[in-house]
Amino acid sequence: MIRIDIDWEQPEVPEYDPEIHNPEKVFAFLCYRGVHYAKWVYLNVFMEGPTWFLNNPRKDDTTTNS
Repeated sequence: MIRIDIDWEQPEVPEYDPEIHNPEKVFAFLCYRGVHYAKWVYLNVFMEGPTWFLNNPRKDDTTTNS
């Protein structure tokens, strides 16, 4: 009979470093409709404004016939 002994210790977690743990760009493995690919992905691009609401650029336009 084969006996296997495994001693597993929990790994040490490194201290939080914002430069390492909050990157601006990451390399991601993605899948879309069964096609797998890898590419660089930029994070925090879409939340530059305060809200998700869209603004009407013609709201104060006086040249339209409304």
